[in-house]
Amino acid sequence: MIIAIPPSEWEVFQTFSKEKMAQLLQQLSAGVNLKQFLKAIRGVKKPKVPLIYDSKQGHVSTTRLLEQYNHS
Repeated sequence: MIIAIPPSEWEVFQTFSKEKMAQLLQQLSAGVNLKQFLKAIRGVKKPKVPLIYDSKQGHVSTTRLLEQYNHS
């Protein structure tokens, strides 16, 4: 906080007792709208697109597919 607010602004609080400081903090916190600090709720996930798989052909590596494409 010292980076954001100059030390001269903090001098007022040095004279406060613990009770007075607690009371001030409670008053300040009463005015905070906590809903502003909630994380955004993620929407519904999209369903996965099923993979198209030909059980007759089996697995084909990406390298083979690229080689076929490059040689055509």
